[in-house]
Amino acid sequence: MQTGFYFYMVGDILYFCYMKFVLEVKESKAAALLTLLNDLPYVKTKPLTPYKAKVLEDVKEAVDELNLVLAGKIEARDADELLNEL
Repeated sequence: MQTGFYFYMVGDILYFCYMKFVLEVKESKAAALLTLLNDLPYVKTKPLTPYKAKVLEDVKEAVDELNLVLAGKIEARDADELLNEL
C-alpha cells in the first residue's frame, strides 16, 4: 500500500514529497468539504482557476489517449493530421 508520500536523499539531505489530489465535487457540497479539509492541520487547499482546470483536464485526456495507443487499443494519429486540426 502506498503511504501517500515518498522520500529520497541527495547527499546528506533527506527530501519528503507529498501527494496532491484533484477532486471533483458538486458545487452544492464544495463549501462543506472545504470547511472539513481546512480543519485538518496537515491539508492545504487551493482552488483551481477555470483555466488551470481546463488545462489539467486536457492533459489528462491526452495521457489517457497516449496510454490507449501504447496498449494498442487505438491507432496513433499522423502528425500532419494533428497539425491541421490546430
